[in-house]
Amino acid sequence: MWPRRLILTSSNQKEVAELWFLFVAVIISVIGVFRIKIPAKPAEIITPLGEFQPTVPVTVVEDQEPTETPVVKKKLASILILGDSMIVEGFGPRLTNDLSVFVDLKVVRRGKYSTGLNRIDVFDWYKNSKELILEFKPEVLVVMFGANDSQNILDKQGNPFGLGDSEWDGVYLQRVSDYMILISPMVEKIYWVGQPAAREMVFSLRLKHLNQMYEDTAGKFPNIRFVSTWERFTKEGKYQVLVADEEGVSKRVKTDDGIHMTDHGSKIMSQLVIEQIKSDYELDLK
Repeated sequence: MWPRRLILTSSNQKEVAELWFLFVAVIISVIGVFRIKIPAKPAEIITPLGEFQPTVPVTVVEDQEPTETPVVKKKLASILILGDSMIVEGFGPRLTNDLSVFVDLKVVRRGKYSTGLNRIDVFDWYKNSKELILEFKPEVLVVMFGANDSQNILDKQGNPFGLGDSEWDGVYLQRVSDYMILISPMVEKIYWVGQPAAREMVFSLRLKHLNQMYEDTAGKFPNIRFVSTWERFTKEGKYQVLVADEEGVSKRVKTDDGIHMTDHGSKIMSQLVIEQIKSDYELDLK
């Protein structure tokens, strides 16, 4: 006997289709209830080589001029001025007078003719400088030597050397170094004033050579500043009889000896030194 076949009528086909539709709907509903949502992975940001990609918002500030923190200078209370005849007359008195216009500033000046760092057998500036500093306890020193030092010299063993000897420079340079080593720890600041050009060419060249020694040695000490006066009183390296001050008035700057300063020259040189002091300290006018 042949197996019996199931023959679907049109009504049966409709019922089967409805059953399948219902079955699929139930499956979809179940999946919707139990489906676990996986967060989407953020897109990877590719940064070109060498380019910084910020991870937090960056605030863009328009171009602004940088603000400078004002430098607070210490108020200067005391100055001691030491040196040779350039401190005794001309420049020394003028500098003392010009400094007297500042409030609460004590100025003491001690100079001696025909002295320097060479002939310490005549006058020992090492010993006297130390004693003066201990007595007056200045914050600042203004020092000027050299006008009397271009002469024969004795080394520490008492051996003599003439001005033109090759050993002369070494002996004098040691004198300068020893002096700076002695006084630099005793004060806050030292302004070492260089010699201006002299009328006599040979003597002027000697002073220029000494100035170079002072400047080179001062550069080894953080609290010693060399104040050059050479350029202010020369033109293209040559000695000038007449020099204009800040007001444009031209007068003689040297006395008849061609070495010491007139009041006009002293005024110019005094202002050079005071400008240097003002760059480091507060000075208020009375």
